[in-house]
Amino acid sequence: MNCTDFINILAIVLSPVIAVFVGRYLQDREKNRNEKMLIFRSLMMDRGLGWSAENVRALNIIEIVFADDAKVLEQWRKYYQMLCIQIPSDSKELSNSEVLDIEKKLRDIESARVNFLVTMAQSLGYKETITRETIRNAYIPMGLSKSIEQQQQNQKAISKLTTMVFNNQENKENNDGKNAHGNAGHGF
Repeated sequence: MNCTDFINILAIVLSPVIAVFVGRYLQDREKNRNEKMLIFRSLMMDRGLGWSAENVRALNIIEIVFADDAKVLEQWRKYYQMLCIQIPSDSKELSNSEVLDIEKKLRDIESARVNFLVTMAQSLGYKETITRETIRNAYIPMGLSKSIEQQQQNQKAISKLTTMVFNNQENKENNDGKNAHGNAGHGF
């Protein structure tokens, strides 16, 4: 057996093994890209609506799915840090400087979000097609916006009503307890 025969036999034996490994590598790479695209699509679809449960789930797996992308992880960490800033929910009691400070923080959060999404887009190969402008210009129909605003107002009203009912019930129970103890020694 000469060298050429040996190389032919080796090629015949190794070709299927190499094909399996190459196929597996390509499938894994496609699966990883699809997972990244699902996250990116979720964040892009709802970017003008605020938070949704799907967005939160997507953000919670960024470090897993984008583990191989240092730039995306860096932007995610910056954005996450911005999200962890405490902003008072009752703006009626704030001074003008405090309101300006909150508005600046909100602009910083928005800027970090846009940077994060741009970095994700670039990572996925959308360097030219998805820009900061694209990300900032989300379509939100006026009717949907009003509906969301009305739902938020309804939730606040329900929350206030629930608190009032709870406080009223608590006061009633406290008064009933005082009356029961106060009347115990009078022989009624």
